[in-house]
Amino acid sequence: MDLLIGNESYCYCDKCKRVIDRNNGTEIKFNNRFYHVDCFTCVICNGNLNNSINSKYKVHDNGEAICSVCELAQAKICYVCREPILSQESIIFDEKNYHKNCFYCAQCHKSLIDEKDLRKHNLKACCIQCYNEQFAPRCEQCFEVISTGKSTVYNGKKYHPDCFRCNQCNKVIMNSEFSINNSKFYCLECYNEHFLPKCLQCFKPILNGKLISYNDKTYHQDCFRCDQCNKIIIDMEFSTQNSKRYCIQCYNEYFAPKCAQCFKSISVGKSIIYNEKTYHSDCFRCNQCDKIIIDSKFQVENSKPCCIQCYNEYFKPRCSKCLRPIIDKYRTFKGKNFHIDCFQCMKCHRIINNGENFYNDQHDILCSTCAI
Repeated sequence: MDLLIGNESYCYCDKCKRVIDRNNGTEIKFNNRFYHVDCFTCVICNGNLNNSINSKYKVHDNGEAICSVCELAQAKICYVCREPILSQESIIFDEKNYHKNCFYCAQCHKSLIDEKDLRKHNLKACCIQCYNEQFAPRCEQCFEVISTGKSTVYNGKKYHPDCFRCNQCNKVIMNSEFSINNSKFYCLECYNEHFLPKCLQCFKPILNGKLISYNDKTYHQDCFRCDQCNKIIIDMEFSTQNSKRYCIQCYNEYFAPKCAQCFKSISVGKSIIYNEKTYHSDCFRCNQCDKIIIDSKFQVENSKPCCIQCYNEYFKPRCSKCLRPIIDKYRTFKGKNFHIDCFQCMKCHRIINNGENFYNDQHDILCSTCAI
């Protein structure tokens, strides 16, 4: 920067704000500002600029003088050539600084100064032509270039917004409201119509997976109702009659079998069937002791159930010797029944085995030995 000597009798130093006596010709004028010779210093390092060492200087951003050394230290570095940018005419792109001559396409080296539509690849500036040809994503549908920021992305693949359409009705899918079947996109209306299960009752699609499946058929939860009272069947508690559904209350009222003992309805699965008659599990009892017969053996006497204990006690034949019921094998002699162990000689009390000779003395039985 050239120095100019003032001609008026006095002025004020821009640095120290004191009067400069111009009659001795020692003031310095720089960038329309006056300085004492000793006050004309670098705004950064404060080194005096009126000597041979700091004879080269420039205007700093605040209008003050800056020496060449500090200017280099303060200078921005060009992203391409990595050299300082000393001129105020620099270009900023993507928060990076460039010399004007260095601001060109990283692929074709065409100047980008007059380009309005720019791209970047690997952090480097790129003209729109090179970017589209070499780096721009392409639409999975039409395979044409997708402009930056104007795409729909699904499963790592990009589409033009106008190419992302329903495979059934061809309507543009907006706001990501779609479903997929066999890797194809469908708007919700078409997906619901063509792929969702239909309710067998109202024939409408079943949304959100809230369905009831029965006998390989699907229903809305609100459509799965009793065919008698139309009440919604909850927790699958129902029974069927003639292929129709009935809630437990209606089934018990109209179709459930009646207990042969108390004549009241028997709920589904809570019955005992004997001799083609149905009983409540609590009503199937021994006709003698009234004990409930559950998962146990029983006998029948006079067409009525009887527990084993009572049957043995009241209906089994009795031994003519000990008068107790005969449960297992027994011997019969002259119309009388005997336990095997009770068929004995009256004298020696030896058991008379089957096939062994014995005698009867009008009163009791004698073995062949005792009868001699």
